[in-house]
Amino acid sequence: MRHRLEYLKDEVRCGFYIPTAIKQAWANYLDVLDVIDRICTKHGIVYFAEWGSLLGAVRHGGVIPWDDDVDICMKREDYIKFRQVADEELPEGFTIHDYNSLDDHWMFLSRVVNSERVNFDEDYLAEHYNFPWLVGIDIFLKDYLYKDRAEERARCKEVLRLIAMADTIREKKGTRELIDRLIRDIEEKYSVKLAEKSPLQISREVYGLAERQMARVKREDSDLMEQMFPWVLKDVVPGYPKEYFDHIVRLPFEDTTMPMPAYYTKTMRYGDYLAIHKKWDGHDYPFFETSKRIMEENAGEKLGGFSFDEALMERKRPEQENSLKVICEECLGEIAKMSEELGDAEKLAAMQQMAIDLGTLIEQVLGEKSDRAKACVAVLQELCEKIFGIYTAITEGVGGDIQQVGELESVIRALEKTIEENILRRRTVVFLANGPTEWDGLRNIYLREKGRPDTDVFVVPMPVFAKDAYGQVVASDEEIAKNAHIEEYPEELECRDWREFELGLVFADVIYSQCSWDYNNPYLTWPPGFYTGNLQRFSPEIVYCPLAGIGDFGPEDELDWYVMNHYITMPGAIAADKIYARSECLRQRFVEKLTDFSGEEFREEWERRVVVEPGLVRATAESEETGGPKKMLVCIGINEMFEHEKVFLESVRNRFDILGENRENIQPSIFLYPPDRSEWERANPEMAGKLWDLIEERDYWGEPLEFDPRFCTFSSWIERAVGEFDAYYGSSTPVMTAFRQEKKPVMLGDFGMKME
Repeated sequence: MRHRLEYLKDEVRCGFYIPTAIKQAWANYLDVLDVIDRICTKHGIVYFAEWGSLLGAVRHGGVIPWDDDVDICMKREDYIKFRQVADEELPEGFTIHDYNSLDDHWMFLSRVVNSERVNFDEDYLAEHYNFPWLVGIDIFLKDYLYKDRAEERARCKEVLRLIAMADTIREKKGTRELIDRLIRDIEEKYSVKLAEKSPLQISREVYGLAERQMARVKREDSDLMEQMFPWVLKDVVPGYPKEYFDHIVRLPFEDTTMPMPAYYTKTMRYGDYLAIHKKWDGHDYPFFETSKRIMEENAGEKLGGFSFDEALMERKRPEQENSLKVICEECLGEIAKMSEELGDAEKLAAMQQMAIDLGTLIEQVLGEKSDRAKACVAVLQELCEKIFGIYTAITEGVGGDIQQVGELESVIRALEKTIEENILRRRTVVFLANGPTEWDGLRNIYLREKGRPDTDVFVVPMPVFAKDAYGQVVASDEEIAKNAHIEEYPEELECRDWREFELGLVFADVIYSQCSWDYNNPYLTWPPGFYTGNLQRFSPEIVYCPLAGIGDFGPEDELDWYVMNHYITMPGAIAADKIYARSECLRQRFVEKLTDFSGEEFREEWERRVVVEPGLVRATAESEETGGPKKMLVCIGINEMFEHEKVFLESVRNRFDILGENRENIQPSIFLYPPDRSEWERANPEMAGKLWDLIEERDYWGEPLEFDPRFCTFSSWIERAVGEFDAYYGSSTPVMTAFRQEKKPVMLGDFGMKME
């Protein structure tokens, strides 16, 4: 599958910054998932999310923001079917890692990998979003457990002994006599022949024997299921009822969907899974940095990346010579000079043409709808009329009379005053927005600037393009034309088309930019003319505004420290005159990161450039008192239909009754999770039909906020939902997580309601 460019853009979720470099990995994981999904669908194989991917789907609508991989699970019988067809069905270049195919893969799980090697080939990079690193999805297995705990413990002891024996033989941990005895014991007990095989072959066969013991319990002899290695073997978890995995539902997952156990909140491996703890105790984060470091060590050189360049901090001299203000001053001077020679018809014609051209230029820069442009153009039109009157008199041999000359001089003085008030004395501010969703983070700063009576504000939505491994844009003209998504911004902004916006003419007093990566993003770019280094030529002050929503973090938060490499220590941030931080805490982190990057001798300069700007927050956090009913998003999760089957419909009816009793104060809108009704009807058609009836019986529902995965990711839809609604009521979903993050009221309806 191919992902929309918007999906690869930097994003902030739950206060954590997710850069393009991580999105590249996610996109490749989702592509591997799509391959697995197509194979499983074709052959009737059931799989479902596991571990962090299950938690991410339920709590975030996709990957956990500070995670960087995808995990799935299969029942043993489904995995056997998958393994039988996978080698033939997997695309060229894909491979499966397990202990039979990889010498150092001594785990009881398989990994579907998208390549046999790290690949920098041009065609490969083009297909994989410029991401050369191997990406693999782990497939964990679930087995049935004995009903009798003593019998289960005996099996676990047997499996652990087989694993220990295999490791001893492979690693030659004991004497020759000990290893020979272990081999004889295995041969006698399991009726196999091993003696003449290599230690590696023996270990693989013994691991296979261990797996057969894990798989030996039949469904009818069991009540529970679990991943045996290592959790049951180590007696860490007792297992889950096997019925929890009999029904599978698909939930939104990034820009696709992913199968989950229908009892997904019951099968979560994390205690209070709704509580957000930003921590990472798995592999190095992100995983590809380890591969990159190893390759750099072997090659003896650095593989790309941005290094500090002091020259970026040196301020270029702004070029104001061709700005609207300078042109206006020059034109006023020329018009005043020409007015001294009113007897010359050619000078009058030139004066009139200059007035016409100036009016056109003012409309071009300020916009035809601008009141200030209209005021200037009105006087210029009057000037043209007066000039034409004198010109006509001269060409007819009459000559301009004293009254006409006096009126012309009066209009010129009026023009000087009008242009002085509407152009020369005014501040000009430009906002370069990174996208319709990202604009929310600039909105408060925009409103502040817009509210200044002496300031003209321009909003220029910036397009984002994909680039190839050589940095060349690979978008078509049609894609370039629509990539700015101007139509998706609020109408009141009167956005300007970047292709027609001339920075030199506007010459802004301040330019606010949301982009710091300039040329250094690994997959995306925007027009080079708007890189920060170039912006310095057209404004005395460039302000870099990181994406809104970044949460406070401390020096010990290694993941946040790492991702600052992708938005703080970047060319655009280094070249900016100011860097905004939402809080004093973030200001300190930014200063520390920049100092660590550039050297201690620049600390004082960063202390000056990084400033606190409280307005750098998402507009979704606001909650205005309007006096009318509060807009409440009412959500029902499909898991409740299974986890609370006997009381589900009655509980929903009770919730609806509460809403009906409070309709004067609440305007509810219904939202189903997952939003695809066909998924509900597939899972339980009878109960789904009764739920539709319950919903349709009510006449108080507000306008629904529709989610269409063809046009947006679930995470961007969630941001819209939080922005449009005042409160949340219902099931545990990713939408609820976002409401809590924005500190908006949340009432859970999980059959034991509590208000937050």
